[in-house]
Amino acid sequence: MEKCAVEKDGLVAEVFPFTGYFSDINPLFTGSYKTDMEVARSCWRHINHIFEQLEEFRAFELLRNGRDRTEYLLVKEAKIIAMTCTHAALRRNELVQLGFRYDNILMEEAAQILEVETFIPLLLQTANAGFAFNYQLIDVPDFNGQGESQPSPYYYQNLGEAEYAVALFTYMRIIGYPADKISIITTYNGQVSTVDKYQGQQNDYIILSLVRTNNIGHIRDVRRLVVALSRARLGFYVLCRANLFRNCFELTPAFNIVRAALQLCQRPPRLLIIPSEPYPTQRKSGEQSSGEVITIENTVHMSTFVHDFYVSNMESMRVNYEKAMEEYRRQVQQLTLPPTPDEPVMSEAERKAEEKKAKAEKAPEQEKDIMFESMDFERLEEVPKY
Repeated sequence: MEKCAVEKDGLVAEVFPFTGYFSDINPLFTGSYKTDMEVARSCWRHINHIFEQLEEFRAFELLRNGRDRTEYLLVKEAKIIAMTCTHAALRRNELVQLGFRYDNILMEEAAQILEVETFIPLLLQTANAGFAFNYQLIDVPDFNGQGESQPSPYYYQNLGEAEYAVALFTYMRIIGYPADKISIITTYNGQVSTVDKYQGQQNDYIILSLVRTNNIGHIRDVRRLVVALSRARLGFYVLCRANLFRNCFELTPAFNIVRAALQLCQRPPRLLIIPSEPYPTQRKSGEQSSGEVITIENTVHMSTFVHDFYVSNMESMRVNYEKAMEEYRRQVQQLTLPPTPDEPVMSEAERKAEEKKAKAEKAPEQEKDIMFESMDFERLEEVPKY
């Protein structure tokens, strides 16, 4: 393409290196610079498509036995996978080691499963970057000597949990989590978005504030608790006064199961974070991180840490933002390029190339492309010590 920077009729035909491959298309080039450039781009797309297919099929050349090929198809190509909760729990380690990932999960007869089983999908994944655990029950003590407050009748607030939730959201954004993947929900309008309004919705990462510290309130209805516990896909962090909700008679079965799971996993009531680990991470769920683990004691500790963390990484975030904006502008520029009037010529070249390939191979209909996810990694520069 660099050799064809100067618009000159006949130049494309002189420098195009794959003319021999398309020798059955006669004539391939017409002599017009614009028309020949479109034909050259069309031919290049066809050649590039061939190499993409070879890259996809290479896995089957390397994987010789049926089990390895089955696992490859499961992890890389399968669109729908069905299994029971029991099977998912039994094969959890194997699925994680294979790098199994999913976009959505649908549970049949969800009303019949236990609350703790809704956490199984959170375990079939890589670890959440910057966190020691994928889900955690966080006991939030009084903030400035106050727990819940009631500015007006039936209007409850908890400033400590609200500040904690905002600081947690900010921390996740600093280490690279996308904002649209995080939701903050609560049980009262005085905080953010309520559990009732969020019914039927979900997100990758959920921060749940239960607000109350003196009485349970309407969350005593176990159906609301089930809705709250089932909104997260990849990460779930509950801010509450742990002893109050664990001692509620109506919620005892659900909280006992969750508490048992937390105790089995040795998860403390304080948030554990790994600020040196940027999003996303390749660390497996349940695998220990090599970075320093910091225990957050209370709301003041979390807010102070996030402020210092933000200041120490401001320059790196600015650089990453400028790179992201430059990439965004480049993509927008490519999408907004005006269409060329020579599209029929380009399509004809592609059609003839496909006919040649079909005659040579006499192969059945080809499979669709396998789409592989690409990820950009961010790096943090400094981490404050506590």
